[in-house]
Amino acid sequence: MAQFVFDKAQLMIEYLAGTNEKGDNVFKTKTFAHIRETATAEQLLAVSNAFSMLSNYQVSATYSNQRLLVQ
Repeated sequence: MAQFVFDKAQLMIEYLAGTNEKGDNVFKTKTFAHIRETATAEQLLAVSNAFSMLSNYQVSATYSNQRLLVQ
């Protein structure tokens, strides 16, 4: 029977970096690799909030990507 097996995870924090000449929002993304499979949403959000305090930019979104192997 097929199953999913955890391979790796990433945390991505998207920052609002400002606006362009047309007035559209410009975003920057910082990606962190080697996130543990057991990391909870609360823990990832806490990390995102901690980085937002150190940044000149406002955090607009926090994403978690998990790659799962199908066996």
